[in-house]
Amino acid sequence: MVQTARVGQMACGASDSVSGIWLQRLAQVVDAVWSGPTPETPLAAGVCIDSRTLQRGELFWALPGTRTDGHRFVTDAATRGAVAAVVSRPLEHSPAPLLVVPDTVAALARAAAWYRSCLSATVIGITGSAGKTTTKQMLATVLAGELAVHATPGNQNNLLGLPLTILNTPRATEMLVLEHGTSEPGEIRSLAAISRPHWAVLTTIGAAHLAGLGSIEGVLREKLDLVRTLPRDGLAFVNADCEHLAKLRDRRMHCRIVWYGFGHMARLLGPRATWRTTSDGSELVVDGDCFRLPVQGRPFAYAALVAVLVARELGLSRQAIANGLAAFRPLSGRLRVVDAGPARIIDDSYNANPVSLEACVELLDELARRHGRHRVLVLGDMLELGPDAEREHRRQGTRLAEKLDVVIAVGELAEAFATAAAAANPSCRRVRARDAEQAATACLPLLASAVIAVKGSRAMRLDQTVAALLRRAGPTIRVA
Repeated sequence: MVQTARVGQMACGASDSVSGIWLQRLAQVVDAVWSGPTPETPLAAGVCIDSRTLQRGELFWALPGTRTDGHRFVTDAATRGAVAAVVSRPLEHSPAPLLVVPDTVAALARAAAWYRSCLSATVIGITGSAGKTTTKQMLATVLAGELAVHATPGNQNNLLGLPLTILNTPRATEMLVLEHGTSEPGEIRSLAAISRPHWAVLTTIGAAHLAGLGSIEGVLREKLDLVRTLPRDGLAFVNADCEHLAKLRDRRMHCRIVWYGFGHMARLLGPRATWRTTSDGSELVVDGDCFRLPVQGRPFAYAALVAVLVARELGLSRQAIANGLAAFRPLSGRLRVVDAGPARIIDDSYNANPVSLEACVELLDELARRHGRHRVLVLGDMLELGPDAEREHRRQGTRLAEKLDVVIAVGELAEAFATAAAAANPSCRRVRARDAEQAATACLPLLASAVIAVKGSRAMRLDQTVAALLRRAGPTIRVA
C-alpha cells in the first residue's frame, strides 16, 4: 500500500519545468565541484547508495562504510546507468560525471534538508523504543486509501536512511511518514532538523539502546526531542499507557497532545478505545466505531489506534480507515503469526528489547492457551542494553516465567534469561542452543504441540531459525 516510487521531479522553486535544474541546483546546495564527463541529462530520477540496486537515471551517492567504500563502486554504478555520482574525492578516468564534496555523509543530510523544503507534504515523524516500524506501516497503509503517501522503507530511520527516504519522495506526495531512530543523544534532534515534522507519534519508552542513552530517563529525553521540534500548530500523538510518557500530562507543552491507549489514563486523557483478540485477528473499537484487523497482538492494536486517530484528524472516511486496517499485513520478523504444517510460529525475529519481548510473550501465552498448546520461546540475546544487560535479561526472565513452558536460549544473555525463568517457574524447562540452526532442531519435537515464538536482536540471526522451521514444518497455510 505504501508508495515506493522514485523521485520523478527534483527541481525546487526555479520554474514549473524541471528539465535542466536538478543536478545544477543540487551542486549549489551541497557546494559541489563538477569533475569527469559532462552529464548526458541534468535530471536525476532518484538517489541510491547501493550500485547493485541502482536504476537507470538515478544519482549514485558514494558513502564510506565500515566494511567497504562506496567510491569503489562508482564505475559499476555508471555501468548500470547512474546519471552522476556524488563523491568526496576526484576519481581518475571516471566513466560517470562526478559531484565532488568534502564529505558525502554531510552532503546527503544537506541535500535532504533542502529537498524537504521543496515538498508540500505533511510530515509525520514516529519514534519510540518499540513499535516504530509497525506503526509506520499501519499508518501508511491506512492513509494511502485516500492520500498519496510515501514512507520509510524497512527501518531506514537513521542519519543515512532518513535522508535517502526524503530524497526519494515523489513530489506529489501528500503524507510523508518517517521513522526516527536513535542510539545516542542528539540523534533525534539531528534527524528532525532534516525532516522538520508537522506531527509526531511517540509509541513507547523502555530499555532500548541503553549502551548509548544510558538510562530510561535518557531514552525519554532523547525521544521527546521529536516533540520539541514540532511547530506550535503541530500535533503529538502520545501513548498514555506508557508510564514514562504518561508523565507528560503534567508538563506544559507548546503543541497539542493527542493521547491514545487502552488503559484508565488513556480513557481519561483521550478517546475511549478497546481491543480484543479474535479467532482470526483482532477487533478494535474507537468511540463506538468497530474495526477488524487481520493480525493479533497488542503492538498491532496500538499501531491501528494511532492510524485511526491520525486518519480522523485528516478527515478520512470511516470506510477508508476500515479498508486500510483490513488490508494491513505484518512485515517478516515483526510479530507475524505463521501456520505451517502442524506448526504455529510467532516470527518476531527481526529485533528485540525488553518492551517488545514482553509483547511477544503476551501473544505467545494468549495463542497457546487459546489452542491448548505449550508455550515455547526461542530467545536470542537482546543487545545494546549497556552494562546492566545481564541483569535486565534476568529481570525479564523472572517477570515472564509464568507465561513460558520452554525457553530455548541462544547466547549468554539469553541463557541468563532462561536460568532466571526456570528459577521463578520450576515447570519452565530451559534448553541451550549453540546457534540459530540448533535452536530450530530443538524445536522440531514440539512443532505439533506448541506455539513457538522466535525473538532476538538482529545480530543473533534468529530469522534463520524461523526459515529452518518453515522448511521442516511443511506448507504454509496461513500468515497473519
